[in-house]
Amino acid sequence: MQIIHGNEENPFFTTKEYTYNRNEYRFSILWNPEVFGGPACEGYIVQMVDAKSGISEVKVEETPYFEAWKVSSGNTGNQDYDDSFDCWLVLEEGVVTYYAEIYWIGFDDELYAEVAKWKIGTVPMANQLPSSYKFPGIEKRSPIFGRQYVYDNRGSTYESNN
Repeated sequence: MQIIHGNEENPFFTTKEYTYNRNEYRFSILWNPEVFGGPACEGYIVQMVDAKSGISEVKVEETPYFEAWKVSSGNTGNQDYDDSFDCWLVLEEGVVTYYAEIYWIGFDDELYAEVAKWKIGTVPMANQLPSSYKFPGIEKRSPIFGRQYVYDNRGSTYESNN
């Protein structure tokens, strides 16, 4: 499986904003659904997120979870961004890591109906996306790719990350 680190160039998403400094970070993207399912695809982009924070003021969901973007006619319907890892004010030093695995669940996939039942608000970190802490059907599938974003603002380590 290919792992994309940070905003590394790739066909799966377009980076909308990438801010990385000692006191804030924001990494927002727009998915490229046609890469997942074709030009007029119907389905869900499902992302499993496993986040860890070593900075007490940066709160993340410590339990891995799933979130989904519904794709209709090859589009998520978003213009500004689809996904974002961010914190606007970081005063402490430390490390925050986001690891994600991304899956495509097409309209004709047996798992489509299960994802369609997910509710908004089940996982607070998923914001306005349908989400779930469990997705047993995905265990037998391989992700299309993985994403890893690491924010590290510790002294000299911070300097070497930029």
